[in-house]
Amino acid sequence: MKLSNLILTALLTKYSLSFIIDKDSINNIQFTNIDSRKDNPHYIHNNKRSDSNITTTTPSKQEEENNNNFNEIECPMDNIIIEKTSDLSILDHCNTINNDLIVTQEFLDNVIDLRSLHTIKGHLIVEDCNNLIKIRAPSLQSIEGDFILTSLTSLVMVELPNLTTLRTIDWKILPILNQIEINPKIIVKEKIVISDTSISNLEGFNQIKQLETFNINNNRFLETIKVSLTQVSTQCTIHANSKDLIIELPYLTKVENMTIRDAQSVWLPNLHTVNTNLELIENGFTDLDLTTLESVGGTLGIIDNKYVSNLKFNNLTDIQGGLMIDNNPRLDSIDTFQNLKTIGGAIHFDGSFKDTDFPNLKLVKGSAYIKTTSDEMDCNKWIKPQDGRSIIRGGKIKCSSPKKHNMISLDEDGKIIDMQENDIDNEKANIEVMESTANFIKWSPITILLLLCSIIW
Repeated sequence: MKLSNLILTALLTKYSLSFIIDKDSINNIQFTNIDSRKDNPHYIHNNKRSDSNITTTTPSKQEEENNNNFNEIECPMDNIIIEKTSDLSILDHCNTINNDLIVTQEFLDNVIDLRSLHTIKGHLIVEDCNNLIKIRAPSLQSIEGDFILTSLTSLVMVELPNLTTLRTIDWKILPILNQIEINPKIIVKEKIVISDTSISNLEGFNQIKQLETFNINNNRFLETIKVSLTQVSTQCTIHANSKDLIIELPYLTKVENMTIRDAQSVWLPNLHTVNTNLELIENGFTDLDLTTLESVGGTLGIIDNKYVSNLKFNNLTDIQGGLMIDNNPRLDSIDTFQNLKTIGGAIHFDGSFKDTDFPNLKLVKGSAYIKTTSDEMDCNKWIKPQDGRSIIRGGKIKCSSPKKHNMISLDEDGKIIDMQENDIDNEKANIEVMESTANFIKWSPITILLLLCSIIW
């Protein structure tokens, strides 16, 4: 370790000092007393994060000329393992790594500077470096494999001003990372996973149109996601970020599987196809407009959204799985599916809604469970089909309200083979009579005789 690093470590240990790394120079370090940490913009105080961003930086003309005039010089080893700062000196004599660059947990310094490195033909992996504060790669243009950052608990800043191509971003457990500088032309080919960081916005990926996976989770200060994705072929998951999160995916047209959870606002103005499941759970929005959505290849679930009162699925015609609308207390009516024709699975509705309306629904291949706390709900439209043949083909329909409980059994053609209708008020009265009778019967003959004697006396 260099003498300057030894002095820095000694000062930190002796005086328990915190510090701020200037983004332009690692040598510009401002020390602050531990008691005044809340004045440090990198310090998390009262669950609030200031000045935490992903910013885009367009390379200068000189940098672009240097990149265009790139002359490949291969490093002598296929894999380069970095255990200390001096190991980085190999990059002074080459600019292309034929396989992986791996920084191990033995690396104890504060900064990784990849200097003139231009291309990594394998993976860039940095894991378990507890002292690492900053990763700087001023000349890096291409990572042909994955860029993996894992368990870097002191990392604050990542600078990638010229990086334009990589296969995946896989960043996990970076709890105080809040400054990321990237090239606006960056293209990620397969996957973006960003988990457990302190970034507040995710923007600037304007050239990324198609991904296999887009997974953004457990970033507790993340308030904005604005990306230009058009398709996600495996999984799109956004959950457990800030409760104030605004999601804007204005160009997204098709996803394989999508889960959105804990968001304040969701804007998907061009989404028309979900190949498997679409789940919207525990969100804070009041309105959800998915007017352009036409088909869901699996289950559509709208669950535990406390404030939603307005849903728009006007052009959805086909759900190949089930339809689940559960515990959305401000949703007065389930009437947004005006053009829905088929449901390939079961129906499960549970809440306080007053009515359901599916004017064009022709076939439900599963059963139907409908339960509401509203007295205004009329179950007859489900349990008493006009022509004697139900659209439900899954065996049973249960429909319950505070006053009535109805259940019918159906054959495969939707014909009613059994029907039960119970009046809840009459049931309660009958139960009370039965309980009174049971209590009377429990009295012994001697008790009854004594009671009669006392009356006669």
